[in-house]
Order: sequence, then C-alpha cells, then structure tokens
Amino acid sequence: MNAPPNRKGDANKRNAQKSTGPRTASGKVRSSQNARRHGLATPISCDPTWKETSTAIYNQIVDLFFTDEQKALCLRVAERQCEILRTRKARQAAIEQAFSKRRYTPSLVDLLGEPLCRWMANAEMARGRSAETMDHYSTPKLKSEPESNCIAVSEVIGDMNRLDRYERRAHSAMRKDLGRLKKMLFEQHSVSREANPTKGKIKL
Repeated sequence: MNAPPNRKGDANKRNAQKSTGPRTASGKVRSSQNARRHGLATPISCDPTWKETSTAIYNQIVDLFFTDEQKALCLRVAERQCEILRTRKARQAAIEQAFSKRRYTPSLVDLLGEPLCRWMANAEMARGRSAETMDHYSTPKLKSEPESNCIAVSEVIGDMNRLDRYERRAHSAMRKDLGRLKKMLFEQHSVSREANPTKGKIKL
C-alpha cells in the first residue's frame, strides 16, 4: 500500500528552498560580517574575555560529577551561561551607545543648498541684519532630548531582536544540557542506592 503524501513535509521543503539567505553579492558580503559586529558567534573557548569566567563557573559545578561525559556537559553548561551573560552585556552596551549619541537636525545649507541659503542671507543683510547670518543657515541644531531618545529607540530595536535570538538559543541549549546532567545524577544515585539501600533519596 502506498504511503499517504506528506503535505506538511513537502511544504517545509519548498519553503526552505525559498529561504536560502542573501543572493546578491552585496547581500552576501553584509551577511558575512554579521558575526563580527558584536562577536557573539565566537565560541566562548576562543573568546579570551569570557574564557576565564567560563572556567570559574565550570570549577564551581564540576565537583558534583565524575565521568568524562558529565564533566564535558558541565563545561558546556558553563559556556552557555557565559554566552547568556555576554549577550546581555552586548545589549546593555548597544543601549548605552544609542542613547549617548548627540543628534543634530540638518542645517538649512544641507537641506536647501548653499546658493539658496547665501541668497537668503544677502536678502536679510539688505534688510539690516548682521553679516553673520550665514552661520545661522550652516550650523545644525541639537535635537531635543525626547526627539533624540525616540531616534535611539528606533535604531536599537533591530539590534535587540538579533541579540534576543542569541540569548534564546543559549538558554535552550543550556536547558537541554542541564536536563541531561540531572538525568545522569538520578541514574548515578539509583546505582548508588542499589549498592547501598540505606542511603536516602536524592533531591533534584
């Protein structure tokens, strides 16, 4: 008997073919630089800034485990925790940088062009205005704090979404590794109880 068609699987394959990433040369160049913008794609073991922190976390939890597999999982958990901390630090830095910028409105020279602004300045001088009026047209003005903050929020939203994906991925991986460690602890305690039934139950 023929198997029923897998419509959902076929649809997923068709959609995957459409989602192949950037296709133009410029798009591929921009995409290749994404990991270098914040360094979050760098493994913790290759990041000198976080390697020491990862080792410290590993040393705090590894004493509970004995086998090489368990210790390897402990190292992965420590690295996942550092990935989460690194992402949060990058988020804080992006927010501080966005809100610390001084933003200016374009000058009238930028908007209208120098010839028109010079004509306007000469016209005002003819009316008895100061000869320094041209500076008024060429000097940009500092934006107000509420306006600057709105621009900062709009600039940082895209970065926040990207950083959230990194943090969610690290959280998901760490939960899986912690689940495996918990299972190993339970199995290890079960074997110990069979060998020595007088011991109490383990609390996980």
